[in-house]
Amino acid sequence: MMPRRTAFFAALFTLVALTGCGTDNTLSGLDDSSDAAPPSAPSNVREVNRGSESLLAWDASPDADVVGYDVYVYLPDPAREAAYVKLNSSTITDEEFSVTNSGTLESWYRVKAVDQTGNRSSSSNAAYIDGGYPTGGQEPGGDELPVVR
Repeated sequence: MMPRRTAFFAALFTLVALTGCGTDNTLSGLDDSSDAAPPSAPSNVREVNRGSESLLAWDASPDADVVGYDVYVYLPDPAREAAYVKLNSSTITDEEFSVTNSGTLESWYRVKAVDQTGNRSSSSNAAYIDGGYPTGGQEPGGDELPVVR
């Protein structure tokens, strides 16, 4: 009787060992959901005008796992701790965003890259959009209002 039991357990062990080698087994491969490193921030954020449309444009993050971007607008409010508020409801997959239709045209904007595990980069440089020609200037600080000349 012992040989039958041994053969049974040997077959069972082989079956378990083979089924555990699949790619959907998290123990047999790398688990990308443990990626805690944020991607690099996009750069060169600027205003681009196309006819009557003002666009916020930026250079893509160099990280390979970036799936899109979030756009933030400077809207100070004493009832809110953060001065920058996210504008887009879903991740933007291009390197531009129409601010003409966002309802908050004249303001400061920043962009963050989003990777495939949901990590967000630090904020990009700030760009001021005035709805006219691209301008330079300093980002607002403290209680000061942005001044662009």
